[in-house]
Amino acid sequence: MSFSELKYLFECPYQFKLRFLYGFNPPIPEALGYGKGLHDALAEIHNRAITGDLASLAEAEDLVAQHLHIPYAYPELKATLRRAAVAAVQRYLREHETDLERTVHSEKQIQVHVAAGIIVDGRIDLLRRLDTMSSRSSTSSRRLEPRTKT
Repeated sequence: MSFSELKYLFECPYQFKLRFLYGFNPPIPEALGYGKGLHDALAEIHNRAITGDLASLAEAEDLVAQHLHIPYAYPELKATLRRAAVAAVQRYLREHETDLERTVHSEKQIQVHVAAGIIVDGRIDLLRRLDTMSSRSSTSSRRLEPRTKT
C-alpha cells in the first residue's frame, strides 16, 4: 500500500473504496501537473546540491519552464500558475539557501513496517545532514534529517 492510498483510507474510507477498489476517478482538474512540476523542480535543486552545484534565484524561471507541465490549464490560468511556481521556487531557494549544501539524498525510497504484515512503501523527498557536534571537533556525530514535503 502506498502513502497516498493510506492517506485516502484514513481521510475518507468511502473515497478510498471508490478510487482503489472500484477504479472510479474524479474529473481531471485544470491545474493538473502544478504540484508535480514544483516537486520535480525541487528534486532537481536537491540532486544538483548533492554534487555541490547550488541553484541560484536567477535559475528559478528556467527550472519552472523545464519542469512545469500543465496541459489542461487555459492560457490565463497557465500564466498565473507559472508566476506562482517561480515565486514558490524563489522562496524555497531564499529560505533554504544555507541548508542545500547539507543535502545527502534526494527521493530516497523507504519502507515502513506499520504492523505485522503491513508495509507502506514510499519515498522521502530530501535528507539533509545535521552536524550535532562542532566542526572543530576531531570526531563529529551526524544524523540525517528527513524532509517529506516542502
